[in-house]
Amino acid sequence: MTDMNNATREVFGNIAPWMRVLFFIMIAASIAVLVWQVVARMLLWRKGQRGGFERDWRVWSRRLVEYAVAQKRVHRKSIGALLHLLLFSGFVVLTIGTTLLAIAYDGPVNFHHGWYYLIYELTMDVFGVAFIVGCLLAMYRRAFRRPRSLGHNSRDWWLLGLLLSLGVTGFMVEALRLHYTQVQPDLAHWSIIGWLIDVTLLRSIDVGSAQTMHLAAWWLHTILVAAFFATIPVDRFLHVITGPLNIAGRPERPMGALVPLKMEEVEQTGRTGVHTLADFNRQQLLSLDSCMECGRCEDACPATATGKPLSPKAVVIDLRNLMSLGGEDVHRTIRDETLWACTMCQACVQECPVLIGHRRRQTFRAACESAAMDRQPI
Repeated sequence: MTDMNNATREVFGNIAPWMRVLFFIMIAASIAVLVWQVVARMLLWRKGQRGGFERDWRVWSRRLVEYAVAQKRVHRKSIGALLHLLLFSGFVVLTIGTTLLAIAYDGPVNFHHGWYYLIYELTMDVFGVAFIVGCLLAMYRRAFRRPRSLGHNSRDWWLLGLLLSLGVTGFMVEALRLHYTQVQPDLAHWSIIGWLIDVTLLRSIDVGSAQTMHLAAWWLHTILVAAFFATIPVDRFLHVITGPLNIAGRPERPMGALVPLKMEEVEQTGRTGVHTLADFNRQQLLSLDSCMECGRCEDACPATATGKPLSPKAVVIDLRNLMSLGGEDVHRTIRDETLWACTMCQACVQECPVLIGHRRRQTFRAACESAAMDRQPI
């Protein structure tokens, strides 16, 4: 009978020492590219006025649990909510699992064995399937049931294809490992998806060929992981970083509260409202990069529904593009009639999953500008 207490596997099985070094260099380089690009975005946010961030850590904690972890506002739509739940839960669990594996490998104690290892393998397979199903649903939705309000560009297919490829190659690496190491069935069954692939697709492959294929699949998976890290800041996955930051950092104030207009400032400056991106504060510029273009704000906007020249989502995207291109003049980007179409009803604020909300207002016109700018979705 198989001794489950001794069940384990080699983390870098079939991977030569020089390949491991190259692996770590590749991943470190891709993360460095990620950090460099995020820092570049942060420098754009720093062009705004100081402040604007919520400082109470208790508010941060409550919001992050409610809106980032529990995904409170994401669950308001059927297929979009389901695919996001599958992608989110799968990504989080797979990330935690990979981190635990790295800790067990490089840490002082290798706890990756026994029943922990078996439950770990089963959990990773279950959530790996959830992740792949989420990718397929997202592709189906964008190809056949995409709402008009949902933002879409060619990079979306790149991201979904990359995520799907990560899930599929991960299972292929697992199946080929089970095959060439000839894992006992009682243990292999815990890696349920890898085992099913092994017994259905790999039965006729000899051990030597399986070992070669495993190495090729491992390198393909590794290259995809590096590509994923390096391209996060240029696709919609950036919201995984900026979304929680905006959820935690948005100032706590009653919805719809306006800051009184100070006539002294108007007399000194000769203007009201926002004229350049530098007139926004740093939290507001961060909020532009938090939008994922889900379209919830646009679907809820009564001005959009009645044909007015206002799309809350489009205003955010236009301002984000202006920031990215190094532009300054807000009024050349956003037309006055677009701003004045806003009814200040707060429907878009109420729908936004990452809490992009009101900015400080100096006049009613500035309120229209900020309402159109700030009430955008994830």
